[in-house]
Amino acid sequence: MLCLTWKAFKDCGVSDNTLSSASDRGTQSWGMIDHPEKRRTKVIVWAKLGDRYRELIIKNIGDPLEYFSKQPIRELIIPDPRAEEYYRKKLISMKSSNLHEKVSKYTKAVSYINFLIKAENDKKWIKQVLNISFKQLKENVCSIIVSDNIALPKENRPLENKIKKFKEIGYDCILRREGNLNAKKIGKTAVGFDEELCEKQIALIRKCASMHNNFDSQQITNAVNKVFAANEWPVISKSTVYTIIKANEHLTKAGNRGKRAYNNEISMQVKRHRPKFPLQYFTLDGWTVELAYLDENGKPSRLVVVVVLDVMNNYPIGYAIGERESADLIRAANRNALIHTNELFGDYYRPWQLQSDNFAIKQNTPFFEAIAHLHTPAAVGNAKAKVIEPYFKDLNKNYCQRAYNWTGFNIDAQKRNQVNREFSDKIKKNFPNKDELISQIDSIFFQERSLKHESYIMQFNAMPASEKVTLERKDWLMVFGKPTGYTNALHGPGIITTLKGTKLVYDSFDPAFRNLQHLNWKVVYDEHDLETILAISEDDKHRFVLDQKRSLPMDVRSMTSEDHTYLAQVRKYNKEREQHVIDTYIEDAALVEDVLSNTVEIDANAELAIKGMFTYNGQQKEGIQDAKGLKKQKEKQLKIEQKESAKENANWQAAHMEYLKSKTDFSKYLD
Repeated sequence: MLCLTWKAFKDCGVSDNTLSSASDRGTQSWGMIDHPEKRRTKVIVWAKLGDRYRELIIKNIGDPLEYFSKQPIRELIIPDPRAEEYYRKKLISMKSSNLHEKVSKYTKAVSYINFLIKAENDKKWIKQVLNISFKQLKENVCSIIVSDNIALPKENRPLENKIKKFKEIGYDCILRREGNLNAKKIGKTAVGFDEELCEKQIALIRKCASMHNNFDSQQITNAVNKVFAANEWPVISKSTVYTIIKANEHLTKAGNRGKRAYNNEISMQVKRHRPKFPLQYFTLDGWTVELAYLDENGKPSRLVVVVVLDVMNNYPIGYAIGERESADLIRAANRNALIHTNELFGDYYRPWQLQSDNFAIKQNTPFFEAIAHLHTPAAVGNAKAKVIEPYFKDLNKNYCQRAYNWTGFNIDAQKRNQVNREFSDKIKKNFPNKDELISQIDSIFFQERSLKHESYIMQFNAMPASEKVTLERKDWLMVFGKPTGYTNALHGPGIITTLKGTKLVYDSFDPAFRNLQHLNWKVVYDEHDLETILAISEDDKHRFVLDQKRSLPMDVRSMTSEDHTYLAQVRKYNKEREQHVIDTYIEDAALVEDVLSNTVEIDANAELAIKGMFTYNGQQKEGIQDAKGLKKQKEKQLKIEQKESAKENANWQAAHMEYLKSKTDFSKYLD
């Protein structure tokens, strides 16, 4: 039976006279009985209490039934002795007042957190002991926090955040900021500092500071003070708001400045070092050159350069100049890079890794993957992932700024560092034309390459040979070539096609190509280099690199040593192919002879017809042997074979005539 003492009613404002009078008269709505242990003391039965006073108790101290229903939870709370010792030492060092009260309060809060962590890790235990779910347990604990005034958040979500913070930093997450908290505006109430209110007010300021409008501190102060005043909270100053904004910048940056700013200024950066050798890591990007030229209309304009940078020592391995960045300009820059590797090292070398931004990424990805072993697009919004952007800044400062047609730094730069626009407008009529600006840009990259050329070559020579991989001509034409749009047949002279208005002939000494003379071929060519083409069969199954046919003079006197070498190569090729034909005839003859000798059940006439089709006068190899010049048999053996041949030939001729007579009625030819 649940009973309440008189003190509980006194705490709710009920006077002694009211209680004494009810006791003396024995009023039934009070339900007073003698205390079971203390005589001369009355207690009040909760079940018999009238509604008026029951509501008074619930309003002031909570529902007693609910309180005692949660008593089993309270009994499971185990005080944390280490927390008590920690808070005692900490508060003594801070010279905090009300030491015993605060140590008890913080220790009790930690004990409840320990209990919730244990319950979360062993939910079966809670079910067995209390016969409730973990969710119900948390709801009951929140009620206990309210009724028992535990120094923890009163709602489930803030309580979960507090537990998470406790796991991260330990006892300090419970320890309230000691000092003159009552003097602070944030979290201030009529009875002192309220940590939950402080968190709500900071969340309000933080939310306003995270808006995409990017409000300043004064605007945020004006906004939050309206909310503070409406809730009867003390208003705060601009300096207080500014301090809170700065302390929470790591949380608000993504909202008010965007993901790019957050990645560049807040998120953790990975420290990397440059590769040791060339060709291991190329990066490329477009640069709007900070130099102006006068266009056809007399207006200042700028050009774009796509630069391919070898990160080893920031060597500009390739570049291409255009009016705007495009997929074609990117390809031209990469083509220039590979051509420059040939100029430096004597061959076209592939980079191991190529990094690009996301401009025309879908269109260029197959192209990038064809010229590099690994293509890695830079993360969107992460400028620090691309070392090429600081390189452009250096080019602007070291080369462009010294030129009279310099247009300044980018729009984000401070105005005091920009070009004098008034003076620039006066001299713009002297700006170069487009071709002169291109020469000016070429000069910049010539100087850059010259400065870094020696170290670049030295590191390439030190690079292991296994890491140097060339781009074969077949791959080059597939990457940089363009198709003619029609097919060509293979003739004796080779493939005859018209490229850039000129009729050219291409051929190959590869026998496999000549063996496919029956096919039609698509032609892919490099418009900057017509020495070779790529011939692709119409069904895309065969690909061959063909060389432009060498034209030899008709007279011997005009021939050069190279002409003689080429002529000898042609004659050798033809001789080898003729020998291949003869060898094939001999091999086929042996196979056919074996097949015919093992073929049974053929009538005599059919057998004679077949032999007539597959043999030379009855001898399968005779003509071939003569063509090959194999007559070095012994004289005796030769005579024997000739006799046998003559005999077999006579038999064949007789049989052949007999077969013809059986098939032909000669009488109709006779008059």
